[in-house]
Amino acid sequence: MSDQFLGGHMLDMFIFETTQLLEQLEACILDAEKEGVYTMDVINEIFRIMHTIKGSSAMMRFDEISSLAHSIEDLFYYLREENPGDVGYSELSDLVLAGVDFVKSQIEKIRSGFGVEGDASELISDNREFLARLKGQNTAKGKPGPAGGSKAAEKKDPYPKKIQPP
Repeated sequence: MSDQFLGGHMLDMFIFETTQLLEQLEACILDAEKEGVYTMDVINEIFRIMHTIKGSSAMMRFDEISSLAHSIEDLFYYLREENPGDVGYSELSDLVLAGVDFVKSQIEKIRSGFGVEGDASELISDNREFLARLKGQNTAKGKPGPAGGSKAAEKKDPYPKKIQPP
């Protein structure tokens, strides 16, 4: 089997699986919006979906998609593990749906043969700021938070984007 065939087959599988997962994700978000709350089952499902998208995107070297999925996964990890009481579910839904829109646009570019070239850094930043607020940190631009500002918060990120060898 040639590398070209394997790459094309893997790419087709990635596109198919990611598209299916995005549809499931949108259904989860819309159901949660109707109910007015994210149940633990929905939180776990969204975490699982984002974990899968993160891993398969990383495997295919679609780093922007993977990093964005990771930032959403982090939000739902925190919700799952900490179960905070005061969550802005409407804002959370908006963040996730913005991520879905970005990934869909990238998938369409991939499907059309243009490759991915989008920049998810603003969406990732929005997700991280929301997570920081959930954790009780003040991440407003220009205002230091309790840990000495956003640079200190970045150093404490348990999921660094890339690990550099020593």
